[in-house]
Amino acid sequence: MSSGPFSKYSYVRRRGRATAGQLRALEQEFERYAVTLDEIQSMPGSPASFGIEVGFGMGDALTQWAKLLPTWRFLGIDLYRPGVGSLVNKLVTHELANVRVANLPAQEVFSQLTNDSVDEVRILFPDPWPKKKHAKRRLIQTEFVSDVARCLTTSGVLRIATDWDPYGEWIREVIAGVEGLTLVEDRVRESEDSSVRETTTKFEQRGQSLGHRIHDLCYQSSKNSATTESK
Repeated sequence: MSSGPFSKYSYVRRRGRATAGQLRALEQEFERYAVTLDEIQSMPGSPASFGIEVGFGMGDALTQWAKLLPTWRFLGIDLYRPGVGSLVNKLVTHELANVRVANLPAQEVFSQLTNDSVDEVRILFPDPWPKKKHAKRRLIQTEFVSDVARCLTTSGVLRIATDWDPYGEWIREVIAGVEGLTLVEDRVRESEDSSVRETTTKFEQRGQSLGHRIHDLCYQSSKNSATTESK
């Protein structure tokens, strides 16, 4: 990623050692589920609802979400190759045909999505980049969130979770300045409290083990004032 349209996001491509199974999934199965930037435009479309998870980690939460809502279409976005391999393995194991994978920067993906095309976006425990000098690297920035708001349907929702208190406040401040999103749920729970999600990710578990409070935020498109039942 030293050149080309994604070069300015090269710092977000985390390195990691993939297992033999993850490498095999990347080599043999990934193309079945992969979408390129040019194909992103064709992802949305009725009648199926459309959900996106940004930064799906090892794919546990996205797999469960797709199993719970088999009539929905899903897109997982992540740059972590071992995680992509892990998700692909799960999709094969559970025979899930309603999930596609973008091994691309989320900023570039959302810039290509059409208006009013996504029903729900989940961003669970993104990298907080805790050092002040690295704050510009955080995913939650005005430009990106504005793109998310543009892509949401009139009843669409954005769910974000973090276990880093300063990032929780950063998220609230950034999104408060973005048109088209209204805060409808703001929970801060202690580390020993139960998760509000179907699946607890390893990043949530790690935060809880460190005694971190969990911030669960839900925003809804202000194109429509109704709330949503989806969780």
